[in-house]
Amino acid sequence: MTLLAWRATRSFSPWTGKRFDPVDRARLAELTDGHEAGDVPTFLCANTVVFRTPRERMTRALMAAADLWIEDASPAERDACGYDAKTFFFIGKPAASIAPDNHGKRVFQLNYRWKKLRNPPPDCLCIDEIVQIASGLYLGQVFYANDVITPWSPAIDPAVYRYRLYEYFVVMDSEWQAERLRIGFDLDNV
Repeated sequence: MTLLAWRATRSFSPWTGKRFDPVDRARLAELTDGHEAGDVPTFLCANTVVFRTPRERMTRALMAAADLWIEDASPAERDACGYDAKTFFFIGKPAASIAPDNHGKRVFQLNYRWKKLRNPPPDCLCIDEIVQIASGLYLGQVFYANDVITPWSPAIDPAVYRYRLYEYFVVMDSEWQAERLRIGFDLDNV
């Protein structure tokens, strides 16, 4: 399933959204060094990106030079969803919120911290959380660890890492995206 994102960052980022794909237990165990068993619906997810402008192509070259995990989109993905590649991978699953103010509320957690995902700093310090606010519409929060010295482990209490909220984002399904386009709603026209 692909969720399209409202591209509030479009003037400086190739980011177009997030993709959530089922992951089998063996692959999940491999990526998480056996810490995740897939006992709840769990996904191997990626951020979707475009590399069409000179600045975006330069970004891709820098990502490749840094040995980031980049998977080119298939022709079907390009046609249906409009992105060129998947990168900045994460594991997505229902979990307790890491935000102290949320008091363990259940969220859908997007964890970029697994070492085998090869995310660079600061993304390797990131855990996002999304909650559904309407059918097909999600509000996300981006948290970064402020303790960058303590090696990350899923066994360590998240409070140790002193996560801090850095930004919000909206993720929408294709029906919401079509409605957004229909009414012409975007940051530069509100």
